[in-house]
Amino acid sequence: AGTTVSALGLSGVAGMFLWGHLADRFGSSRVIAIIAPLGLPFLWLLFRVPSPRMAPVWGVGIGVTIGSLFPLCVVLARQARGLPQRLRMGLAIGGTWGGGELAFVLAGRYVGRFPEGDPQPAATVLQLCLVIAIAATILAVLITRMQNRPDPRR
Repeated sequence: AGTTVSALGLSGVAGMFLWGHLADRFGSSRVIAIIAPLGLPFLWLLFRVPSPRMAPVWGVGIGVTIGSLFPLCVVLARQARGLPQRLRMGLAIGGTWGGGELAFVLAGRYVGRFPEGDPQPAATVLQLCLVIAIAATILAVLITRMQNRPDPRR
């Protein structure tokens, strides 16, 4: 598990630079809408990994796609219209980190109810990640459409 998390984190850093460069050319919301679904097959493969030795490979795929999108989400929040910048940044950074921490606490409490080595809780948590990734993709597409609309105040 540690090797998989390390692979995910290191590849996520590399992906941040690549997607950041593309976001400068095509926009953050478009890149998020394209890259997030590209990570879903890797997440699905991690659910069904036949050997623990393959898990880091799928972790790299998740890291370079889904795991590297956080900076683009922050940029997207900074560029959003309608809310004061302080509130947008607070929601983008505080809300995501706080939400992530809450999810980890709840997942840890859930996983802790099972005997050690039982694969069921990990599978359930990973399936929840899949649902969240799909929801994030849908939101990115919706945000892209909203950003492409002309501003009625102009």
